[in-house]
Amino acid sequence: MKLHLGSGPQKLKGYIDCDIDESVSPNMIIDLEKPLPFNNNSVDEIYTRNTLEHIRNIIPLIKELHRICKPNAKISLCLECSSEY
Repeated sequence: MKLHLGSGPQKLKGYIDCDIDESVSPNMIIDLEKPLPFNNNSVDEIYTRNTLEHIRNIIPLIKELHRICKPNAKISLCLECSSEY
């Protein structure tokens, strides 16, 4: 299973698109501030872009990602930074 967390309107082929905003029509509505609705060791790959900066307490989410990922799962955390920094 491959997850696209915080997908917004962007859809990725082969991924389950997950977002808290139902208006973007994700495959699953998920609040990343709460326990994730996936079994332990069930995810092969996670992709997220410009999402983590919206999480108030990142440590519980990182623990959840660790819990749901299979050994050797791939996690791509893409962040874009403004030139203002």
